[in-house]
Amino acid sequence: MLIKADIMGGGRQAAQQDLKGVTHATNIPQLRLEPILARSARERNPARVLFHHEFVSLTQNADGVEAVVLDRSAGTQFHVRSKYLIAADGGKNSGPSLGVNMIGPTRLWDYAIVYISADFSQYIDDDTSVMRIIMHPTRLACSIMPAAC
Repeated sequence: MLIKADIMGGGRQAAQQDLKGVTHATNIPQLRLEPILARSARERNPARVLFHHEFVSLTQNADGVEAVVLDRSAGTQFHVRSKYLIAADGGKNSGPSLGVNMIGPTRLWDYAIVYISADFSQYIDDDTSVMRIIMHPTRLACSIMPAAC
């Protein structure tokens, strides 16, 4: 069974979604977005972008926040003080550090993401999507993103 849906601000939802923000919504896979963000971060703060590091926890007071960061290569931790912290870890550590719990169902399904370059034209008439999700009723889901994204 094939199901087609406009999601993430695309297709028929574009005009409505454009009213909700200052820029047009887009769906760009992490594979493409991460290098753009890393380049911009390096331009703004050379030699301060760290990879293979993990946010562990935070404490906050009237002066700002202090984050504990794990250097996964060395196995050591260090502290970073700042005025604020953007909690973009999906609630993994930042929420519990702040006493904020996720509500609602979690781990709705397991999935794998696969980046491939293949000709699916015999199966797909109009290839306007950014992503395909293949669902099996008893196994994990698989997201397929075209190499051209």
